[in-house]
Amino acid sequence: MLFAAAAEDAADLLVVADRRDEAVDQFNAAFDVYTRFEAPAYARQVGRKLRQLGVERRTVNRRRTTTGWDSLTEAELKVVGLVAEGATNRDICERLNLSLHTVKTHVHNAFIKLGVTSRTQLMR
Repeated sequence: MLFAAAAEDAADLLVVADRRDEAVDQFNAAFDVYTRFEAPAYARQVGRKLRQLGVERRTVNRRRTTTGWDSLTEAELKVVGLVAEGATNRDICERLNLSLHTVKTHVHNAFIKLGVTSRTQLMR
């Protein structure tokens, strides 16, 4: 991701220096990395810059499943992992630097997606 950010910054400077072809190469490199690491917001941002240079690149959103382990977001997985270790919501707040409301929301969403109704079931 750092490479992509650096490539995007370099491309911005190349545009200012009127070195379009080199800028397009750097934007394309950034776009590819952002897409590979599933950072669609950054990829769309680079895609807009490429369109201004006459190059069309679009992100393709892959649909996440709605149930099961594959449906959990990265944040939900972190929270579920801590719940499985026996951490309380307050413990999770402190460890992940999240609000209590956010932790409760992640736990609730994970319960629904995994079809469980208690922390005990989740730990199994």
